[in-house]
Amino acid sequence: MLLLLLALLISVIMFGRVLLIAAGVYKAPVLRHFERYAVLDDSYVIYAPLLLWLGALALSSGLLYSAMLAPRFPAFTFGMVFLLLAYFAHEHRARLARLTSLIALPRWYVELRARTTREERRRIAYMWLALPPRARLHLSASDHHFRLWADLVILGTVTQTVEDDEGLYQRRRTLHDPLDVAGLNPEAFDEVLREVAAARSGRDRSCLSERTQG
Repeated sequence: MLLLLLALLISVIMFGRVLLIAAGVYKAPVLRHFERYAVLDDSYVIYAPLLLWLGALALSSGLLYSAMLAPRFPAFTFGMVFLLLAYFAHEHRARLARLTSLIALPRWYVELRARTTREERRRIAYMWLALPPRARLHLSASDHHFRLWADLVILGTVTQTVEDDEGLYQRRRTLHDPLDVAGLNPEAFDEVLREVAAARSGRDRSCLSERTQG
């Protein structure tokens, strides 16, 4: 009985946590999802954890009800249905993300994903870690203020990217301006360097031959 009560308590807490995420007032788990590298798709689908903890809640409450009041109550029926749906949602989360793009939750995530790139979302996720707990709590509760803060982070990301590109361009022009190779891709740039090295080597051998003959 004690184990069933403990399982019911854990299920209620975790199901409440998922509801807070779906309502958009608990943003940390979704932002943590954006921190990952080397992933093909960073979509966040809330239906799998929602169905999982709903199934755990139905299963634990059904077992507790069966043990206390109704021994013949089918305690596993509803719980197993939700757990099977959670497994299906987890295995097909990419397809589910495309099918439910218009009704995806939380809504702030849908808006953020529609106007940002993966690099910008990753930047937002890591900048979130630098915020003090009080600021995180305020931004979690206010979608408007979170949107303004995310715009500032995106603006900083774009500015830094442009500055990095300009710095790389200036270094290439400073080092290799006589070759006029600005704008070439790396493969073409390496080919130009090899041709220049070969030309200089041939010129040096020609000068050495003339001096020897003289």
